[in-house]
Amino acid sequence: MVFVMRRYFQLIFFVILCLSIGCGSPESDAVSELKPYTAQVIDSLLKGQLQSKQLKAFVDGLPKSANVLNEIQGVYASNNYQLLWQDKERDAYKPILKQAVTAIKNAHVHGLNPEDYKAKQLNGLFNVLYEAPKQEGFKAWPIDSLIQAKIQLDAMTQAAALSFLQDVGLGNLKPKWDIKPRQFDFAEILADTSSTFQQKVDRVAPKFPGYYELGGQLATFQEIKKQGGWQLVSKGNTVQTKANLGIRGYDVSDWPTALKAFQKDNGLKATGELNDKTLDALNRTVDETINLIRLNLERYRWLPDDLGEEYIYVNVPDYKIQVYKEGKPTMQMKAVVGETITPTPVFYDQMEYLVFSPIWNIPQSIAREEIFKWIEINPGILYAGDTKVYYKGKEVNPFDVNWAEAKNDKLSYSFKQKPTNQNSLGDVKFIFPNKHSVYLHDTPAKKYFKYDYRALSSGCVRVEQPTELATYLLKDKEGWTIDRVKQNMAGSKERRVNLKTKVPVYIFYLTAWLGENGNLQIRKDIYKHDKKQLKQLD
Repeated sequence: MVFVMRRYFQLIFFVILCLSIGCGSPESDAVSELKPYTAQVIDSLLKGQLQSKQLKAFVDGLPKSANVLNEIQGVYASNNYQLLWQDKERDAYKPILKQAVTAIKNAHVHGLNPEDYKAKQLNGLFNVLYEAPKQEGFKAWPIDSLIQAKIQLDAMTQAAALSFLQDVGLGNLKPKWDIKPRQFDFAEILADTSSTFQQKVDRVAPKFPGYYELGGQLATFQEIKKQGGWQLVSKGNTVQTKANLGIRGYDVSDWPTALKAFQKDNGLKATGELNDKTLDALNRTVDETINLIRLNLERYRWLPDDLGEEYIYVNVPDYKIQVYKEGKPTMQMKAVVGETITPTPVFYDQMEYLVFSPIWNIPQSIAREEIFKWIEINPGILYAGDTKVYYKGKEVNPFDVNWAEAKNDKLSYSFKQKPTNQNSLGDVKFIFPNKHSVYLHDTPAKKYFKYDYRALSSGCVRVEQPTELATYLLKDKEGWTIDRVKQNMAGSKERRVNLKTKVPVYIFYLTAWLGENGNLQIRKDIYKHDKKQLKQLD
């Protein structure tokens, strides 16, 4: 073991020397190939290192290092402690070794830091072993050093590759969002000999549309950063604005169309005027933009691997509802989401049924904060709002209640709004039972859909086109035409209609993604998730 450790530190010195001056080996050896007997030496050394603290030294510093160490030990044990991606000949390695080293070196395309996976060390050691010998005048180095280098490269690459695949597949953070995490057997994926390393990466990478496209935007803005970024803009300065937009890729020869396009891409009203909100968006630095892209690539990894053949996707910061079928959007409409004090939660569930002409069971929170504030002054507000009051489940006349005393027993009172044109749920609600008591629904307050800022609800998601969405969801049930849907929406009694097939619903939170126009889309972080999660990510 002393001999092995001495050779290990000699090797580290040698690698550093070669990276610094690009030389061959400090020693020479007449042996040009590994002899058959050295296979036993390799097996012995490899097994010894995997069962000692030596392997831990190769793994330390990697994300999730403790987990990685156990997984890699298992991979080698199941392969009888053989080199996995190299052969026992002097200059032979399997193509997947170079593929993995290259992919790790380019980890930034996934919003990950290559140096988290020891990219420079891996690339340097690979070059020393397999590129330097191709140079003229290279002198072969001792067998024992060569064996040690192969073992080190194999173990380090396996560990780094496993850590990299885990981060691409699951991400670095564990958000308190109610979405079931993806699950993979990363050790099995790593050990699969039938796939290239890129195929392994594709297998674990997020399947939600737009992930790789957003990664492409990351590369674009990283290149912009290398060129110095963009100029910040002062109010009223068109020259600075054009320079700023030009670097971002907008055609500033068509002015103010370029500015309007930028405003749309940032969720702003396309006025073509350099107002305060537009200035804030223009003066978001290139580093801030890169970090925003990194964070949202991370968020993609929190979505399930199998989204379903057909599903509903609500992006809260974009105030938009989209229906996807076979990976492509087939319907989209505006949404109104929760206020900052009553934010719409991020979660997944399955839509099971619709309720036409719904009764609104007013939540206790709203009853305490709104109804009890005014009812003592004039109980008639309940009649005006088509609302009934119940005491311990039994309907009572609001004029017979002493509301001053009732304030001390608020939880015994409940309120229900009848299915009229004043009902806050509108004419239909879309139910996917969940612990948050959140659902999609119609609304009588249609004016809110004209607003740019639409975080205005009590937590549920209001739907701009409820008739069209209901008709679409009932398309597989015989007889449910749009006219029948409208008839049921105009009813005076509740009617529940079950869907023929449950539809997955994803209420999610992306503040950066690639738009259909090919431009980066950025939206306001209305619930301040970005700030908190970026701090955790860094």
